[in-house]
Amino acid sequence: GGVVAAGASKQRCRDPEKEQIRAVYDALSRRDMQSLEELAYTQHGFCTSELRRAAWLFLLGLSPTEAVDPSWRRMLVGLKEDTKEARVMQADVQRSVYSWDVHTGIRK
Repeated sequence: GGVVAAGASKQRCRDPEKEQIRAVYDALSRRDMQSLEELAYTQHGFCTSELRRAAWLFLLGLSPTEAVDPSWRRMLVGLKEDTKEARVMQADVQRSVYSWDVHTGIRK
């Protein structure tokens, strides 16, 4: 399964964070995307790197094995930077980064 077991990082959290961690693991085990989305926007988010990894793998529809598989790089070999597809991908990446920065209040 794509969900990792709770580890030592869970024990270091304060009580509200422990509750959040339990809620995220529960949503992952139920495959409840709506709950994960709601939990992501709360104060504690996904709390730990381990939990963020598990949540993002689920949200992206990837198993842990697929997440470390470098075969996706083969798709980039023939991609020319001046094509419409390349420009669309670059624009999508820039929009995503900008949206995330605005959402989290990150400043340069």
